[in-house]
Amino acid sequence: MYVKNDGKIFHFCSSKCENNTLKLGRKPRTTKWTLEYKALKKVANAAKHAATHAATK
Repeated sequence: MYVKNDGKIFHFCSSKCENNTLKLGRKPRTTKWTLEYKALKKVANAAKHAATHAATK
């Protein structure tokens, strides 16, 4: 658990996640192995699939 000065609390599953976020400044949305990236891609793929499915009908 990491608490910033403004009171925002971060919970990290591993030291890999903590280092990538805090020390290296990486965004979870752009790192392929994170859950946030996978969820974002799943939503994007579902929307693309729905658009192509609607276009073929």
